[in-house]
Amino acid sequence: MSSLSSLLTDKLAAEGLSIAQAAEKLGVAQPSFRKVVNGASVPNARSIGKYAAFLDKSVEDLKALATASRDSASKPKAAKAKGTRGPGRKAKPGRKPRKSAGGDVAAALETIRNAIEAAQNILSDDLALLVANADTSKRKAIGAIIKAFA
Repeated sequence: MSSLSSLLTDKLAAEGLSIAQAAEKLGVAQPSFRKVVNGASVPNARSIGKYAAFLDKSVEDLKALATASRDSASKPKAAKAKGTRGPGRKAKPGRKPRKSAGGDVAAALETIRNAIEAAQNILSDDLALLVANADTSKRKAIGAIIKAFA
């Protein structure tokens, strides 16, 4: 069985189409089409019918081809270059270490609850809404008056 990539390459050669022309003819994005032609990707569920029509194949045949292409193309990921940070590595000298994303979830939720409550209080305050909706010159005047009393 031929690969999807080779079928597309043969079809492009037979019709004398460039990748850009073929992608436009299919109605798919050029970068996506190029990846499929190069064997780096397979069509997604929305576009596989377009590829099937272009190649005069059934969708089922093309799905099988795409699955076979994807399985044969899967390679182990390359190792990180030496000196790059990975899990458990120390930060470079002179740099602050990153804080953990985990943190205290309960404290974060409490902060969010407090912010929502404060927003609800402001939105229920008619004067605050009037000031927020006032034009810039009026807000500046209100700010000056508040500063005078503070």
